[in-house]
Amino acid sequence: MKSFLDKIFFRSNNLDKVSKKIKNLNKVTPIKKIFDAITSYSLDGEIRYVGGCVRKILSGEEVDDIDMATNSYMRVENVTKKFGPFTALNGVDLEVYPGEVHALLGDNGAGKSTLIKILSGVHQPTSGTIYMEEVERSFRSPRDASAAGIGTVYQDLAINQLMSVTRNFFMGRELTSTLGKLRMDEMNQIAHDEMLKIGIDFSDPSQAVGTMSGGQRQTLAIARAIYFGAKVLILDEPTSALDVSVQAQIVDLLREVQAKYDLVYLFISHDLKVVRALAHYLVVMKNGKVIEQGEAGQVFDNPKEAYTKELMDAAFTPLG
Repeated sequence: MKSFLDKIFFRSNNLDKVSKKIKNLNKVTPIKKIFDAITSYSLDGEIRYVGGCVRKILSGEEVDDIDMATNSYMRVENVTKKFGPFTALNGVDLEVYPGEVHALLGDNGAGKSTLIKILSGVHQPTSGTIYMEEVERSFRSPRDASAAGIGTVYQDLAINQLMSVTRNFFMGRELTSTLGKLRMDEMNQIAHDEMLKIGIDFSDPSQAVGTMSGGQRQTLAIARAIYFGAKVLILDEPTSALDVSVQAQIVDLLREVQAKYDLVYLFISHDLKVVRALAHYLVVMKNGKVIEQGEAGQVFDNPKEAYTKELMDAAFTPLG
């Protein structure tokens, strides 16, 4: 642990204030207190990176050979979206780092759905810039966003209930022979194996998706996004319309998958119980603007804006 912290302290002069605070802690202080000390300075890029490393320690992961790069994975700068005279987004800024989970909060009409549709290539911004790994990107279609590593799981899941698990898994990206024939055996095997990787064993991937439970369909959509290269997973109400027990299963699944693949999650949820269970950072939106953002525990416990406080007052006890 000492060598890991020394590596962190040597990383940047910007960490002086953090290192002083941590070094004042007793050597036997639980690592959770170190994490709290770091994330109290939550929005500095390098400090957020360190917080992510400590979060990995808390989850039992090895960090001896971690990459000390601190660039954001996705950055949104001053993004505005207008539909005729109506401004749906107004100067939105957002920055996310590998392994982080961000929740978008706000009432209907706040701009959350417009933002994720811009990031997933459904809409194009009127102005502003999107960067992926510090490279400016322009998404003219969902395929462009997918090619850049952004996968989206919508509330309606975008699946065909009459088609098989395999056909939904490869929808629009089917494997074919040189003669144009579907390579169904190969696709069935891939669909089965990819679902198994995240804990779902389908003995018959040719079964119709309509026979699956809501939780299984959600799992299919997540596995599909990961297989096709998603590093940022956008989730629109990932637990809506699910029973409480299934919600808890999906939350556990999302945690496990996020840790396994070091994914970025950006999700919308009106269920603050789910938000508390999953989110590292909160982004509160109102009337197309981000009015508050920060580390989840701090925003829940000490919101700065009156509007945020109204949302937090509706929070439930965390899941799990």
